[in-house]
Amino acid sequence: MALQKRGDHWYGSNHEDTRGELTRYADLNGYAAEHFADAVCRCSCRPLA
Repeated sequence: MALQKRGDHWYGSNHEDTRGELTRYADLNGYAAEHFADAVCRCSCRPLA
């Protein structure tokens, strides 16, 4: 799914939405976002997305 704006903020439904927005923002500000890592808690669970 793509990003959706609600009020003043944008929301995504998965990790790819977040990565795409971070990459776009980085490009607009003159640097490259090249490395991403998904969150993992101490018990090795990953968020649903």
